[in-house]
Amino acid sequence: MKHLIFLSARIRQYYQSSRAIFCVFIVGSVLLNVLILYMYGNTVTYMRSKKLNTPLYCKYTVNLSEAGFAELSAELEERLTGYQIKDFTFHSGWETEDGFIPLAASQNNDAGLEWQKVKGRIVFTDSEVKSMTRCIIVPYDRSSLKPGDTLPIGELGEFSVIGAGTFYSANYIPSTLFEALKLPVYYVDILLAKRLPIEEHQPFMDKLSAISGASQVIPAYGVSDDIAYLPRNLAEIFILHVFTIAAFFFLLQYISVLNRKMDAVSELTGASKGTVAFYLLLERLVLSLITALCAAVIHRIFYSSIFERFNLASIDYELRDYCIVTVIMVLSSVVASVPFTISYARRSALKEYRQ
Repeated sequence: MKHLIFLSARIRQYYQSSRAIFCVFIVGSVLLNVLILYMYGNTVTYMRSKKLNTPLYCKYTVNLSEAGFAELSAELEERLTGYQIKDFTFHSGWETEDGFIPLAASQNNDAGLEWQKVKGRIVFTDSEVKSMTRCIIVPYDRSSLKPGDTLPIGELGEFSVIGAGTFYSANYIPSTLFEALKLPVYYVDILLAKRLPIEEHQPFMDKLSAISGASQVIPAYGVSDDIAYLPRNLAEIFILHVFTIAAFFFLLQYISVLNRKMDAVSELTGASKGTVAFYLLLERLVLSLITALCAAVIHRIFYSSIFERFNLASIDYELRDYCIVTVIMVLSSVVASVPFTISYARRSALKEYRQ
């Protein structure tokens, strides 16, 4: 408690001794912190992409050593309870004299993901699914085939083409037919209804890794990129704030010199240079926290009316984001103040004051 009382007295003395410079320091620091908040939202990869729900951010792939359609479907439903799943796509294939033909089936009985049709249709009818009709949706590289044409697939027989999509490689058949043919599942795509928050990514990956026969889990590329870039993005903001806030600490250093009398009195009462340095760092930490919180409040209040208009993308700031930036600003401010503190505390305040 005595530390807080002494600290508040020091800050109050700073204000009284040089109100103009102290106000410039506070206002300048708040504006700088608002700018850092803006930069965090518009330069951190995760902030610019966390509203995107394209397959790039929502599709996870599990490679399998061996799996059957029915068993895998049941296990996926059980393990992924609680997640909003948009679709499962099961991939297999068949070796023919002309080469390997990839085959796939979607739980939604369409061409999977969010492809566009080239011709015909890329969704199976209920009757085709129930009767296990030998129909097929071909990829773009087979789009020369027209609806009604047949596609022979080795010993599996002939399949009637109902349409072609913009996707490549896989040939889609009804899920019931896929199961009836007892095709082995080589890998499965899990498409989420919306991307996972970054903190839920690894737990979800762990669940996928626990699937029977899973040999490799490939994360959503967009999310993995966000995670990879996040430490570097935060480090860049941290370094930028260290150098920019240092300019304002020159003002605070000037005020500290004007008020050496307080430190001289502290030395007379037995305070060591370390104690003086401690209070200098503590007051800078408190001032940094105050200006950071003020910046966060201003940014939140005026976000929709002012700051959102200048964003480079659709960005949503959450409480967690404000906490992250506040921690960055406070820590970087303390780091920036260390040279000033060492320089100030190295000289005896009592001797300086007497001179």
